[in-house]
Amino acid sequence: MTVTETLSASLLKAKNQSEECRLYVLLDPSHNEQLIAAVQGMSTRHRCLFVGEDLEEFQEESPWIAEILHGEPLFDWLLKETFGKQQALYFVSNQGIDSLFTKLQRVKEVVEPSGELVYFRFYDANTLNRYLPVFSEGQRREFFSAMNSVYAEEGEEGFFTYTLNADATMNWSVSGNIEDSGIYPLPGLKTEEHDPSLPWFFTEEQLQYPLFAHRDELIDDLIEYLEYEEVETVHFYPKGFVRAMVNQGIEHCFTYKVLDLIHMRLFINLMWTINPQFHLQPSIHQVLSQSSSTEEKFDTLLSDDFEEVWIRAGAEKYKDWWPEGEGAS
Repeated sequence: MTVTETLSASLLKAKNQSEECRLYVLLDPSHNEQLIAAVQGMSTRHRCLFVGEDLEEFQEESPWIAEILHGEPLFDWLLKETFGKQQALYFVSNQGIDSLFTKLQRVKEVVEPSGELVYFRFYDANTLNRYLPVFSEGQRREFFSAMNSVYAEEGEEGFFTYTLNADATMNWSVSGNIEDSGIYPLPGLKTEEHDPSLPWFFTEEQLQYPLFAHRDELIDDLIEYLEYEEVETVHFYPKGFVRAMVNQGIEHCFTYKVLDLIHMRLFINLMWTINPQFHLQPSIHQVLSQSSSTEEKFDTLLSDDFEEVWIRAGAEKYKDWWPEGEGAS
């Protein structure tokens, strides 16, 4: 049985569990503009999730919701043409399409720690697979109040099935071949108390942890940052070498408990602009190894008192920095 056949069988089985169950699909035309014509021409119950100014600005990229009805060609066409391309996300619900439309309006935007309201592309399977595991309890309860089960592809050969337990813990299962599962234990992230009357809010940890849990994507982000900062040395080496160096820098960050993206980017930048082994300079290593917060460590390192230390760190060879008795690397 192919992965799309498995997905089809899983969806139909979930739908047939009760007469009240309905099968839906969320479509993301930003990856394929033909989806809008397909949903309008191959289904009878559908709605665009964007309205008003949002629809005017993103008309050709606006997400759509459609109910999969027996006898209509949309379902078979989607399985054949879109699987593995981040264009369709399936779910089963007891609710009608208008009720779902109303509930999903609250999920399409989130407030960041800066206070900025940004679009949340939950209808993109790649995005949902990374952020669903770090939803707060209140966010999980609200999200699954609209859905009984969710089916999100991961790559081209597999998909996840998500359901919610009575205690708001999440169940998931893997179907097909998925190399990077995208699922990881919840790390006790700091989340804000969820208020259903207020917009969704993501803490800094909720925003960053999915990136930390997917090493290739974290490496991509850090390289993009170096290029944005116009660090020219990254262009002097083969891509594979650059990725290996950045990956080693990530390991150093974890060793020193540098676990936020801002300071991790700064650490990697220092590797490429000062010296790849700058952290082994004894004074710098001592500060990085302290139990104080990351912000306090870098405030110390970037103070005027460390100006001479940074000059030495850039000039000396790493073999002269190796702290005796430490196994730093």
